[in-house]
Amino acid sequence: SYLTSLLEDDSGFSEGRASTMFTLVGIGAVLGGIMMGGIAGRFGERRTLVTGYLMFAIALAGVLTGVVGVVAASSVVIGLMFGGLPSVIIAYVVRNTTPEAFGPSFAAATFAFGTAQVTSPQLGGLIADTTSGFTLVFVVAIGFALAGAATSSQLPT
Repeated sequence: SYLTSLLEDDSGFSEGRASTMFTLVGIGAVLGGIMMGGIAGRFGERRTLVTGYLMFAIALAGVLTGVVGVVAASSVVIGLMFGGLPSVIIAYVVRNTTPEAFGPSFAAATFAFGTAQVTSPQLGGLIADTTSGFTLVFVVAIGFALAGAATSSQLPT
């Protein structure tokens, strides 16, 4: 949610160019679930999650370069992962739970997603206000993406 602010305030992008990059995130998000589901079906959920989180971290780092072409490509990848990774997580839960355990397992995953969506804007804003910029917000997000990759690598196949 801080992409346009980072690009405008820290990288000197115009409002229009920063908005275009956010649009690319949206396009990627629309396609992400479908694309990542097909990849997970072919290569497995665990491998897809690890690779997806690593790609997410790399794309977030790409945004920090401020180079227009790199930021554009990174924006699409961020959208793909934003739209796709939750779909793969849910597919993993479906495939690895019994019908009786699915409800509580799905509720736990949904609770985790919801908690992140509710708290991350405030935490990102606090970090940005404290540091007078948005770079550290993205560095923290990179850390979480790398933690997602590490955690996903430990999932049973």
